[in-house]
Amino acid sequence: MEIKMTGWKAVVAIVLLVLIVGYKYTTAITALDTNGKKVIQDWVASEYQRYHLARTDLSDEEKGAILLHTKSIELVSMTARGGLDSMSVRVVIGENEAHPDGMEYIQYYKLKYSSVSGWQHSRTITALRYYLSF
Repeated sequence: MEIKMTGWKAVVAIVLLVLIVGYKYTTAITALDTNGKKVIQDWVASEYQRYHLARTDLSDEEKGAILLHTKSIELVSMTARGGLDSMSVRVVIGENEAHPDGMEYIQYYKLKYSSVSGWQHSRTITALRYYLSF
C-alpha cells in the first residue's frame, strides 16, 4: 500500500503531526507523587548497597561503615515525564560518602504504576529515552 500526499494535503498532514507531537510533548511533563519519590530513593540506595557489598577490597567493618551512609542519600532534584501509569524520571543525586566510583550523579529511571502495588521501578533508561517519552 502506497500513500502519496502532495500539495495542500501534505501541508495539512505535516501541520497535524506537528500539533499532535507538540501537544503531547508539552503535556508530558508531570509531577511525581511522594510514593514515586520514595521508590526512586530506595532504588538509588539499593544500587549503592549492591555496589559496596560486592566489593572485595573492603573488610566487613568498612563495608558496614559505608552502608550507613546509604540511608542519607539526598536527591537534589527530580523531574518526571510521561503519563499517569508510566513515568520516565530524571534524578540528580547529591554528594554522599557512599557514592559508587564511576556512577553518574544524574540518573534516568522508568517507573510503572499499578493500582494494586503503586509505583514500581521498571528499569534504568538513557537520557535520550527520557527526553523522548511522552
